[in-house]
Amino acid sequence: MDPVLASFCHECREPGSPDKSLKVCASCKSAYYCGKACQKQHWKTHKLFCKGQSGVSRNKPEVTEAIQTLGTAIADAAMLAMVPTDARARPRDLNQSVITSIPAAFFDDRLNAPGGVVECYFPGWMKEAILGQPGFPHPVPSSASSAHKLVDIPGTGIGMRTTRPLAVGDIIYAERPLIILPVKWRLSTPPPNGNRATYEECVQHGWKERELLLNMLVARMNPEKRAAYRALANSHKHDGCGPLSGVLRTNGFGLGPSDWQKIILNIASREDRETTMSGVCEVLSRINHNCSPNANVSFHMPSFSFVLTAVRDIPADTEITVAYCDLQIPAAARQQTLASYGFVCTCKACSSPSISDARRAAILPTDPIPQEAVRKWLRDATLADDYVVKKSQDMMRLIEEEGLESEWYARAHAGVIAMAYAALGQRQNYLQSRKKALALSSVSLPLGGGRLVKLLPEVPEKQEFWMKRLRAKAQ
Repeated sequence: MDPVLASFCHECREPGSPDKSLKVCASCKSAYYCGKACQKQHWKTHKLFCKGQSGVSRNKPEVTEAIQTLGTAIADAAMLAMVPTDARARPRDLNQSVITSIPAAFFDDRLNAPGGVVECYFPGWMKEAILGQPGFPHPVPSSASSAHKLVDIPGTGIGMRTTRPLAVGDIIYAERPLIILPVKWRLSTPPPNGNRATYEECVQHGWKERELLLNMLVARMNPEKRAAYRALANSHKHDGCGPLSGVLRTNGFGLGPSDWQKIILNIASREDRETTMSGVCEVLSRINHNCSPNANVSFHMPSFSFVLTAVRDIPADTEITVAYCDLQIPAAARQQTLASYGFVCTCKACSSPSISDARRAAILPTDPIPQEAVRKWLRDATLADDYVVKKSQDMMRLIEEEGLESEWYARAHAGVIAMAYAALGQRQNYLQSRKKALALSSVSLPLGGGRLVKLLPEVPEKQEFWMKRLRAKAQ
């Protein structure tokens, strides 16, 4: 019994308990359900993987999804890249990493999900959790109308510009990545010198393994996607890694435990090398860097796609930028990080580091849980009524001056302001602040808005702090 898979219902995601034991699928002994209703609802997804399902033949030519271990791939990569394998195939050990297409890919394109497929390499238990999402795959999110174009940006090469005005929170573009695989690499085979190998020899051997794996993943793409991957920038041509690895290192967007936690309940107990991934996109990987970005890329798990969202209002015909590095560190440290991408940043913040660094250092993150900051203020009667509002408003001014609306503390401070207005019974100020907070929240959680949606209800009187400051003063 795998403890990850046995801990929750594969349909409704409800965890089991001593009072509510989950029922295991009698055929494969690996999927768990609250009862027959959930099992029936989940069958459309689960039948692709259930070992007891006999309705699909492994020899059917239309099924192209392959489950392959890296160890076997190294033995004969060219052959295995072409082996058709039943989409319901699964590793015997769910802790084993597999090469697979998400969603499942078929020779008959009519059977494929709209939005394309992603060639992946990750543990079997991660694949089970992805495909076990209710209704998976959801449609890839889209903008209300075309909002971007790829153009040549003088001095930086191909980049993205807006084709119409955008508001904070607007979805600009979304796509399923070409590939997803771990950032951290553990050797699958010993280096040539075995235990006598130097650190550098181990690193180079690791890059050779990674390049072989990437060759397999790219070989599984259709010719257009394969050409698109190879056409992306490579700023690592001279440090020992192969060309496909160089493209990955230059263009990858990260996925970490916070992206997986909604579908994998105990993700924190897993090793970092298993849960920290990188995904390369055909279009989004063309976007250039700025230390005051006007957009943010996040991952939407139900559709298995990266989503580009505006972090502030953007005029038409403006270059769209994202951040390649930690924006809170000083300009000199950012330049060191960005050197690996082969360019020197000349943005406004890097051009005036003495001014920008001082302002960024003055930005004080609020409590990661916004309501806690409000509760502390409510408990202290000596603090002024506008204390917490003014403090967070001052921080928001610095954040906006520095163009850091993409950072988590921007939406946290916006949430604090809205909740404080609720505690003061200021209805109109609450509604205006709520709108801004939810827009910023959607930057990192498109189509969901995160916990601020629940914390900031549309009806002010339903907010948990409504009038609490005024009532405390009256008492």
